[in-house]
Amino acid sequence: MILPNKDFPFLESLLYKSIIIYNELPSQIPIETFYESNININSKDLEAILIFLYCIKKIEIKENELIKL
Repeated sequence: MILPNKDFPFLESLLYKSIIIYNELPSQIPIETFYESNININSKDLEAILIFLYCIKKIEIKENELIKL
């Protein structure tokens, strides 16, 4: 779930995790390294976070690199 609701606290939402991940993201990182460094988050949640960040034009994915815009 990207947005928090009354049954799901904001600090546990993917929106909050997206903000934290984006702020900690280096300017460029291999996707494999990104997944390895965020092993504490479910892979489906990481995919949702990447899609969200891509849709709001905060990241770009070229080949095997994740680029922060």
